[in-house]
Amino acid sequence: RSSEFEKDSKQQDEDWTPPGTLHSTFTASDGEYEIWRGTLDDPEVMQLNTRVQVFIMMLIRNGSYIGDTPDEESNEPDFSDADRWTLFFLYKKSQSQDNPEKSSYTFVGFSTIYRFFYFQPPTPPASPNREWELPDGKAELTDLPSRQRLSQFIILPPFRGKGKGIQLYQTIFKYYHEQNQTQEFVVEDPSEAFDDLRDICDLAFLRTLPEFLTIKLDTSVSIPKKGAVPQLLAGAEVEEVRRKAKIAPRQFSRVLEMHLMDKLPDSVRPAIEELEDPPEPTVEDKQLERLWQLLAKQRLYRHNKGVMHEIPAEERPEALQNTLESVEYGYAAILAAYDRASKHWQSNGKRKHSDAGSSTTSKRLRMEED
Repeated sequence: RSSEFEKDSKQQDEDWTPPGTLHSTFTASDGEYEIWRGTLDDPEVMQLNTRVQVFIMMLIRNGSYIGDTPDEESNEPDFSDADRWTLFFLYKKSQSQDNPEKSSYTFVGFSTIYRFFYFQPPTPPASPNREWELPDGKAELTDLPSRQRLSQFIILPPFRGKGKGIQLYQTIFKYYHEQNQTQEFVVEDPSEAFDDLRDICDLAFLRTLPEFLTIKLDTSVSIPKKGAVPQLLAGAEVEEVRRKAKIAPRQFSRVLEMHLMDKLPDSVRPAIEELEDPPEPTVEDKQLERLWQLLAKQRLYRHNKGVMHEIPAEERPEALQNTLESVEYGYAAILAAYDRASKHWQSNGKRKHSDAGSSTTSKRLRMEED
């Protein structure tokens, strides 16, 4: 019966604490929160994961349980790689109603991260000598270069829209960014809502890197009427900054485009709402606008190369322009949310998030915007 279930669910050992290790804490307007971290080869973490995985099917489209092997004959989950899974659990910590000296925990959400080996070809000396040897193969797996992939990310509905997702994501990203062995942090098949959260967090992080802030559109570039487009960016080497940030190439390119679009003059910067009295664009403003559009179109064309080749050559410019306009609107929405969040961060040091999303369809075939 529901009454018995509710009564039993509230029963908790007075000395109970979440499994794993206390990773970090933060204070929000509605109380204290703790983030706990553990690996799936810990029996207690495994038990908790078994209980909370039900939310995957309820809240993630096409989600699946860790260890599922749908192509195998056996129905038993495969946890042979349990040590590669790291889980972060978010709880709200409160004083126990029965004993003020004790604490109670309310489950808020969780995220799962999978560790892949990141292959880096060995670089022998330019002139090999007898002292150089191949690696002996005895290195610990946890010390090898890795790519960390965020697989699942859930904040329970009652806690959404209050900045808890941003707190959890930033905590996870910071943890792996500071690990020397982590070479890249990626996300598996993100939803539109999570993409927006990730964009805001990644933009905020990248703007803390001095090298990133030096990247700008090169106004000295002369765009030829035909032939290859020259290098459009000046400043720090983009790939070096990306590697330092440990953000995947596609995501880094998108966030860089958002950042550069945000730096365009008011007269040519795309926005959700038009200015009442927009300034007249100068020749320099139009040059910056064209450079930015070419930069974004280059990425869109590369990303949609297969689709573009199915469109007649004479229709490709229009299809690419239609996709670009939708990308501009999507970026404008994210930047507006970022600005609102920035004001909130400056006022009280807390972070919150507003969702924004967009989609587009070309004249003939659907092109992906990012």
